[in-house]
Amino acid sequence: MFINLKDTLNLNQEFLRVIILSLIIRSASSQTLVYSNFFGDFSYSNDWFIQGTYSGPVSYCGSSKIFGGSPEFSYNTHIIKTFNLPPHYQLRFQFKFWHLDNWGGEYLKVYVDNVEAHVQSYSSEYSLPSICGTPGSSYGDGTASVSRVLTHYSSTAQILINGQENYWGISEFQLLVDKCATGCQICDASKCYLQKLYIKKLDPINFDSTYGWIYGNQNMNTYAVCLDQNYLKSPSSDLTKIIPLTNHDNISLRLKIMTFNSDPHSVQVFIDNVLVLTSNLSKQVYTQTDFCDVMTLSQIQILEYQHTKSTIQIQVVSTWSAKYYCVPTQYSACQSILGISDFELFIHPYTSNSHTCTDQNNIPFDGCFSNIYDCVVGCSICVKGVCIKCKIGWEYQKQQRICMPICGDSIITHLEECDDGNIIPYDGCYLCKFSCQKFCKICKFGKCLECLQSYKMIENKCIYIYNYYDGPQFRQQIEFNNQITNFIENGFYQHILLNDYQRSLQQIQQLDCNQQSYGIFGYYYNQCSIDRIINCKIQLFDICLECQSYYYLQSNMKECNPICGDGVIVKNEICDDQNNFQFDFCYKCQQSCQLECKQCNQSQCYDCIDGWSLINNNCYQICGDGMQAFNTQEQCDDGNYEPYDGCYECKYECDQNCFYCSDYNICMICNQYFKLIDNTYCVPICGDGIIVQGLEDCEDLNDIQYDGCYQCIYQCEINCTKCNQGICQECIEGFELTLQGCQRIINYYQDESDIDDEFIKVQKQCGDGLISNDEQCDDWNYLNNDGCSNNCIIEFGWVCNDEEPSKCYQITNILLSYLNQTYQHQYVKLSFSNLVKLKEPSKDITESLICLIDNLEQNEYNITIYPVIDFDDVQFVAAMFDIKIKIFQPIIDRIINCKIQLFDICLECQSYYYLQSNMKECNPICGDGVIVKNEICDDQNNFQFDFCYKCQQSCQLECKQCNQSQCYDCIDGWSLINNNCYQICGDGMQAFNTQEQCDDGNYEPYDGCYECKYECDQNCFYCSDYNICMICNQYFKLIDNTYCVPICGDGIIVQGLEDCEDLNDIQYDGCYQCIYQCEINCTKCNQGICQECIEGFELTLQGCQRIINYYQDESDIDDEFIKVQKQCGDGLISNDEQCDDWNYLNNDGCSNNCIIEFGWVCNDEEPSKCYQITNILLSYLNQTYQHQYVKLSFSNLVKLKEPSKDITESLICLIDNLEQNEYNITIYPVIDFDDVQFVAAMFDIKIKIFQPMQTQPNLTVTFNTQIIDINDILINQQQQQLLLQKPNVLDSSQLQAANSFQELGNKLMLGLGIISIIMLLFGRIDLSLEILDTLLFQTYLKFINVNYPQNLQIYFESSDFVSINPILINFKISGIFDETIGVNYIQSYGKLSEYQVNADLFTNIKGQILQLSVIVFLLMFSKLYQKMFLDYCFTSKYFYCIRKSKSRCIEFLALKYYQMIKKLLGLKNLFNLGGLRQIFYANSWDLLFKVILFLKSNNQYDYRTLLSYLFSIGSLILVIFFLSSHFQKQNGKINLTYVRNEQHEGVILFKKLSFIIILIVLQNAGAFQCLMMAVLTFSYIGLVFTIKLIKQKFDLFIVIWMEAPVMLFTITSILYCTDFQQHLSLDQQILLGFGQIGILLISLLGPVIRFNYIMYKQIKAYLSKRKQNEILQLVTQSNLFAVVDM
Repeated sequence: MFINLKDTLNLNQEFLRVIILSLIIRSASSQTLVYSNFFGDFSYSNDWFIQGTYSGPVSYCGSSKIFGGSPEFSYNTHIIKTFNLPPHYQLRFQFKFWHLDNWGGEYLKVYVDNVEAHVQSYSSEYSLPSICGTPGSSYGDGTASVSRVLTHYSSTAQILINGQENYWGISEFQLLVDKCATGCQICDASKCYLQKLYIKKLDPINFDSTYGWIYGNQNMNTYAVCLDQNYLKSPSSDLTKIIPLTNHDNISLRLKIMTFNSDPHSVQVFIDNVLVLTSNLSKQVYTQTDFCDVMTLSQIQILEYQHTKSTIQIQVVSTWSAKYYCVPTQYSACQSILGISDFELFIHPYTSNSHTCTDQNNIPFDGCFSNIYDCVVGCSICVKGVCIKCKIGWEYQKQQRICMPICGDSIITHLEECDDGNIIPYDGCYLCKFSCQKFCKICKFGKCLECLQSYKMIENKCIYIYNYYDGPQFRQQIEFNNQITNFIENGFYQHILLNDYQRSLQQIQQLDCNQQSYGIFGYYYNQCSIDRIINCKIQLFDICLECQSYYYLQSNMKECNPICGDGVIVKNEICDDQNNFQFDFCYKCQQSCQLECKQCNQSQCYDCIDGWSLINNNCYQICGDGMQAFNTQEQCDDGNYEPYDGCYECKYECDQNCFYCSDYNICMICNQYFKLIDNTYCVPICGDGIIVQGLEDCEDLNDIQYDGCYQCIYQCEINCTKCNQGICQECIEGFELTLQGCQRIINYYQDESDIDDEFIKVQKQCGDGLISNDEQCDDWNYLNNDGCSNNCIIEFGWVCNDEEPSKCYQITNILLSYLNQTYQHQYVKLSFSNLVKLKEPSKDITESLICLIDNLEQNEYNITIYPVIDFDDVQFVAAMFDIKIKIFQPIIDRIINCKIQLFDICLECQSYYYLQSNMKECNPICGDGVIVKNEICDDQNNFQFDFCYKCQQSCQLECKQCNQSQCYDCIDGWSLINNNCYQICGDGMQAFNTQEQCDDGNYEPYDGCYECKYECDQNCFYCSDYNICMICNQYFKLIDNTYCVPICGDGIIVQGLEDCEDLNDIQYDGCYQCIYQCEINCTKCNQGICQECIEGFELTLQGCQRIINYYQDESDIDDEFIKVQKQCGDGLISNDEQCDDWNYLNNDGCSNNCIIEFGWVCNDEEPSKCYQITNILLSYLNQTYQHQYVKLSFSNLVKLKEPSKDITESLICLIDNLEQNEYNITIYPVIDFDDVQFVAAMFDIKIKIFQPMQTQPNLTVTFNTQIIDINDILINQQQQQLLLQKPNVLDSSQLQAANSFQELGNKLMLGLGIISIIMLLFGRIDLSLEILDTLLFQTYLKFINVNYPQNLQIYFESSDFVSINPILINFKISGIFDETIGVNYIQSYGKLSEYQVNADLFTNIKGQILQLSVIVFLLMFSKLYQKMFLDYCFTSKYFYCIRKSKSRCIEFLALKYYQMIKKLLGLKNLFNLGGLRQIFYANSWDLLFKVILFLKSNNQYDYRTLLSYLFSIGSLILVIFFLSSHFQKQNGKINLTYVRNEQHEGVILFKKLSFIIILIVLQNAGAFQCLMMAVLTFSYIGLVFTIKLIKQKFDLFIVIWMEAPVMLFTITSILYCTDFQQHLSLDQQILLGFGQIGILLISLLGPVIRFNYIMYKQIKAYLSKRKQNEILQLVTQSNLFAVVDM
């Protein structure tokens, strides 16, 4: 059989690519672990503050080490720790709680920043043992997992834990946070606030005692300590801080405010003397002991507060109230105290005068709204309130700078009522307002409904009807000459009239417009006046067919207008510049001014916009006038020309050492030798060897103290008192100044035993700057590669002078480089490695340059020298010459650098050269680190862009023109700075090979490109490439995949873009198209409310009503006065009204009939105020077998009317159709009630039903406490009901059967484990591994992501013992590993997360590490044993003694001992390739599962993760290597059985890998997962059959026996997927589950059958050859000992 190895390798490469790509595209969002402790055998580092009674912080509970315990932590012990946290919006803590001894409903309480995060009662059980509590206790010890998630945003968090009974402890504590996005400094769960941290002070852990706030004009920096936190203490009840700010438009701040010994706690926060926030709280922490005089803490957070002033004043004021009961002590005077900590201030910076405006009004769409620029009505594109382009149907009015609707363009816009494309009166629409036709009596919306008397409606026109007797003069007077009604009305004389002599009286200008129309039902004319159409070339009646040149025909074919833009000025055109630009002095063929002109007349400007100066009727921008000019390159204008003040020459200016500065004075790139700090300051790089004058004193390339220079500042040694530029001049007392510095003065005669001589010899040493006899140089340092090595030897290529200390310089080399060849001519370049000049003047340097060819006579060649850069005798230059060599005849020359040459062929090259394939050239070996011949450099690699490539100098990838490793030109998008290419965002050039998606040359947001990333409309939620918006923010809709506009009619007002929302599109009702609009008879309107009516109308509660003259016509009036009657909508409640909210709208609580709507409640005020009734909401969450989960919440914010100790006791949950002993209900508060502030209360309800039901359980929830909503309305206590799902619970017989199957499976698997060990002892490693593979295979089946019935879940528990973890835990090996490699947790997903599988790789491979350690130990032991014992034990004397004993028993034992030692010594074979493969295959299931699980689940980034990735990739490469080794091409004689076995092992390995990938990667596709597993098993069986990988029929039978049931199991598991499961009843699912259990048990019998068959064959063979084997064994033993004795 032929196997294509190349295809196999390609497949492996493709698979490796898939693995690597999966690493790149993995998910990045996760919780970040901040703190972890008390895992395994931990060591306590005293990092928790313990308050109250405790005897010791750590104890053992059984084999577990815990923090606390018995009798360490009692009821009055509190443990506290404050954590520093990164920017985040959510916090999660979790730990294992140990309640020891007599807990009978006492509480464990956890507080986070004084907020109760967890409170729950715990009870001990009689049945549990007392493993670590009081011996003989009547109660047992118990554990519980505590985990809570809460909203949290402060930069620190203090956690307090207290157990209110003896005794308790914790272990496995973890603190995690949901971090803000990368680069975001302040956020919440919904978004990141685009602000930067401006100041952060009063850190309670690292407290700056010099920082203070103001009280009474004094800076107060007195701080105090509460538990483990510091805080700034006020001497009274207020503190103030004034902070100068940079340009900004809003701020956010965070602050913790504490009051001590005050009840209730009431604080107010003022910003610039304006009250912004008030916090009223009562006592928060309820524990056995009151701390810090009962501290109450408010976490203050103010987000996006509008603020633009240059300074901000923040004031905190506390109002003292009644004190708590307090006993004065030496630590407390029981005073009321105010304190603050954890202060953070954020600002949103902006460019001065670039984003804000003020127009002294709050009218939208006038260019400025709420101090933010917006567009005027009808504008499509505007810049800072100035419209640049109007929308379609609008025309720009340059004088007023607004967009006006174009009347006559057939497009209805804004306030236009109609638009018929003309300005003809009496045609139903005139000047875009509805108008009636002539002679119309009643019309509506421009359409006539009834004509005046004597006029008839004919074709929607009022036509005068006259008879035959009307005279000709009358006919001339009226507008129409002939008006003929239809035949039915006028009869026969129509025909007479049409041919009447009166037709001769028609005037020329009154000719018919249209042809006459005859018919049996009548004749009539539609006649009109006919005038000559101006500028019309061809006219037919009143219609123009063709206009004259330079004119175009209107759509009504009755007007010829000039063509604007053709360059020809005609008729009313004043100019024509052949374009339609608005501000180029000619717009729409009329004169205009430049864009910056505010008042324009006849192309002359008389007033300019802000920032521009009027000079000679033109607007100019003047830098330095203190006004930033709009639409220019001015970034700022501070009215001066002072450098380094933030604005210079009207450009933003950063630190004077900044190379590139962006908006907001943010430095992007510093000058050379400087580094960037906080995007603001450029400081010298200390340690780069460059001294920046004025900023650095010195540079010694290290950070060692007391060596003369520390942090680039002169610093002498520690015992020096007088220091000058790092050199000590005087030492402290007891020390003397020597060449080695300050040395201790030794009293030579005080203790002669310590001194060898009577004096100390001063010796010169390397690095002291003094050259001794054995030194070539001494440069006063110990650095290499600076000319003088650390051994004071002159380095190669350098020269040093004789000064002390030495100065070294690189030797300047003459460089010859070969250029090219053209036939006879060859070209060489001569240059130097440094700048050079002539020492003495020379007339012609080419005469002094001697060039010879050694192996040619001078008449056989000619050499010409061309100076490219000639020498100079004055200044140093980069001298360069081109040498042209002409050789006249071919030669057989000596091959340069050839060691052995035969004729013109080189047989061997010299060292550092290699022979070319033509054997005629010896070229330098590039990459050997030796520079020879034409090599300029050699860095021993072949990387292209590391400044040395192919032994020639090179530049970075982005360099376009490179010379001598110096770049002189960069590719497009990159900027050349100091001979290097840099990518600068904002330079208007998109940089290739970077993260830049675009670059529009500015930093303006919402213009399509921001920070060099594509950016859509500012209200776009998801933006794809090329500025295409895919999804808009909430309350916005997408227009043309580009713009996001507010959804008008959704009931949500978008500030700045919508005025109002009335949920309809009705005109004149106060709000139309989300813009305020009053009724039609109103002249003065304010926010949709009419304030003044037009003449003839008066303003009433019902709006503008017509004024009636009561005495003008008494017949129209019943009484002399009008009685005022109450009616619906007037805001007054009459007897027949339930409410009146002063409007006629529905769905607002009070209907248009003044009836209270369903689900609402209205008060008795006039007008009424209505509120939606707060409902108790029950929502079903999910179900897992016996357990069902329900969420209880409210439709509004609520709080308790009266304080309650435990609200869960007031929450009554019952199941109507079950007895109370048939179920159990547990309530978990997610957001608990509060009796002080309104909260979005939420509870999770866990229901456990003990037996199956035929009907759905009915859950009933009631409260027996009073709850009020945010409107102070008492919530209805009516029962709430919810139908639960039928419980997926096994009945007693089914449960018993499931447990029996589990026990059977457990025994069967245990038996297989024993068989595996027996097979291993018999040397059948392959069968042993096969059994282990089968057990692990069935173990992993439970992770298939389908909803298994409960009986299958119970059966899967039988495979839990197939793990090494119990061994690791019981022998405390796991704890040792945890201390060595650390503890980490990575959340898995899908079904794996239900089993709480930790995806951390190093945590999972502890078993593999243990195996490797044991094997290494055995190997070392075998080598040691062989070395120490074989030389002494197995000698002739040893065998002589055994033979002399003449005991067969001793001889037998000695022989077995000898054989055992041989096997032990054979362990070294495990460390060859075959042994390594066996070890890998034995762990392949487990290892591949853990590697693929880590690669799929990991979302962390640290060194541990990097090592895990390296290990994972190495494991997968090893798999690929082993797979390829199984299918290698066989050389020589082929053993077909061996080849088939090898191939079978490779197929099994590939099957394992494929199964694990399907199991883990397809977790989110359960049905597809099952199908792919079945296909995989079927393919394996088919491959075994087809290729005949298994030769023995019995082995083939066993493989099918084990694999076919698994295939059947996986394919039937599809029925548990959601799409199919709904078609199966619970009983059917359980029945199917029992069937699948039987299938899996049948599969496990396969190895048992094989074992029995093997044992049968071996016993049979043993019995048949027993006698011969006994005789042979005796002979062998006797011969062995006899031979050894010789």
